[in-house]
Amino acid sequence: MIDLLNFYRVGDWIKVLGLVLIGYFAATSYFEFSLIIHLIAASLSMAFARALNNYYDTKIQKEKNYVDYVSKEIGSAKTLFLCFLPLILLIFFIKFYLSSFLSLSVLLLAIALAYVYSAPPFRFRNKTFIELPINVIGGICAFAFVFLYYSLPNLLFYFFIFSIGWYYFIAECLHQLGDFKKDKKVRRITTAIKLGKVKFLNMLKATSFFAFIISSIFLYKFIDTKFLVLPIIFIIINFMRMLKILKLKSDFDKIRTKIYGVEEGLLYLLSLYLFQI
Repeated sequence: MIDLLNFYRVGDWIKVLGLVLIGYFAATSYFEFSLIIHLIAASLSMAFARALNNYYDTKIQKEKNYVDYVSKEIGSAKTLFLCFLPLILLIFFIKFYLSSFLSLSVLLLAIALAYVYSAPPFRFRNKTFIELPINVIGGICAFAFVFLYYSLPNLLFYFFIFSIGWYYFIAECLHQLGDFKKDKKVRRITTAIKLGKVKFLNMLKATSFFAFIISSIFLYKFIDTKFLVLPIIFIIINFMRMLKILKLKSDFDKIRTKIYGVEEGLLYLLSLYLFQI
């Protein structure tokens, strides 16, 4: 019996559905059935991305994971079909987004980036200095399509794009640091391996400095609005987060599992709800 939750790595991305909720409530102030559609579409997109990535990790890097186990049980062709099954199911939901060309385009871009990140001949996962921006842009698209279905870009939208982009950047950096030894073993030259842990963490320090500058700009832009609390939440939580990350002997895998804490998401959602009252 195939464990589909494990095959699609649901435990790895289910918490990210909170980003869909934040995007939804940032764009609209009411509950409707479309929220369920957005959650399903995002779930299928992420299930496809994770399964496909694991599949080619086993085929190209010879890594051992659950997809490798399934492939040995049912064969490569059926396993690859299972990887693409979420994408096939997602086609039935695409018609929901036809009313918003911008939202549909961003959703399709998220899917395309998930494919080129993992699958040959592109396999940007193995391209030094490219894997980071591809991962970040893909993560942003996985959030942005929800907001854009209801509203055109505005200052609030750009704040969340910045916030989610920074989240995915941090998550990917922690992923590379956590997999440092494993990536070396399979000869995957990630940005972290190319630079080394010390230089990579120094890069993270530099980018965190710019992140705080940008969040301060949003703080200024929101100074006379009810949204002022949002960049304040970002600054406080990310300051606490970076204190944990910027230690050479940190348990990067453990930090990564808590990178988008429930507390931060609840604070954003509570703030957005109160703003709409």
